[in-house]
Amino acid sequence: MKSNKKNKVKFGSLKSPLKIKGLPPIYCFICDKNKRVIEINSLQKALGYEGKSEHWLLNFLITMSKFIEIPEKILQAYNHPKIIEINPQKSDASNLSVINHQICQTSLELIVKAKNEGLLRASQMKYAKNADEILNQTKAIGLKKIINEATGFYHLKNRNKLLIQQFLLKREANTSFLWIEHLPNRFFKKLLKLENLTWSNLEHQPDKLVDKLFDIFLVHIPEELGQQIESQKPKRIYRRKYENSKSQIFPELEAYLNNIILLIDQSAEDVFIFNQLFNRAYPAKTELKKPNIRNNNPTRLSSFNEVLKKIIQ
Repeated sequence: MKSNKKNKVKFGSLKSPLKIKGLPPIYCFICDKNKRVIEINSLQKALGYEGKSEHWLLNFLITMSKFIEIPEKILQAYNHPKIIEINPQKSDASNLSVINHQICQTSLELIVKAKNEGLLRASQMKYAKNADEILNQTKAIGLKKIINEATGFYHLKNRNKLLIQQFLLKREANTSFLWIEHLPNRFFKKLLKLENLTWSNLEHQPDKLVDKLFDIFLVHIPEELGQQIESQKPKRIYRRKYENSKSQIFPELEAYLNNIILLIDQSAEDVFIFNQLFNRAYPAKTELKKPNIRNNNPTRLSSFNEVLKKIIQ
């Protein structure tokens, strides 16, 4: 039975599926409240089902439940799937039945477990083989992160990191800010929550986060660490699709970021309390390096000031 409530798609489309080598594409989306979901019909095809029934996977899991324990929430997720609407404003609008990505992950693991315990018939082995293939190709980076990338959510994060970095560099031409685009997402996530922002609305109201990162990377950063990140520029990173990139965050910087996360947690994500804790833990520098602004055409002094300058010298 399908749910009547339709969920709004924030990221993803039928043109950007999750691609598993050797298998049909699996459609994935990010909906309201950042719920990662998998389209059931495409998942069934990836597993090797060639029929048209929307309930094949549900019935397959019910059959398996005679021999292996299947959590009730798994069966309910397929019996009452969420509905998303694709292209709601267009003539080719369509409704899709989806499940949470964690339900999908657990379902695949249960199918593989049933195979390993010898509970599947010969005709069902291909489903377990494909389930195992999906798990193997997604385990390195994780299904959630792969959905983030396939739907374009990672692109939004990276774009907004660069946006914030550009704002900071315009405010002060300091090479320390080149590290902003390389900061881990978990750190950004904490700052966004502290400032009551999201990745989606950040580009429309970046000022609060710009101010916060200016304080963190210039005003309050420990002197030795500040000199280190200013002189040690991050390298450009290239990585393959669906593979984790190597982090450039060195131990001293990571410790600083972790301490800030800890202070956010201690403040219960209250900005006022966090600022007090942060100022106490990392006092502001008394002197800040000013932007290197060269004026090739100095303002001409008045006659009075010229005389005053000579007296002072």
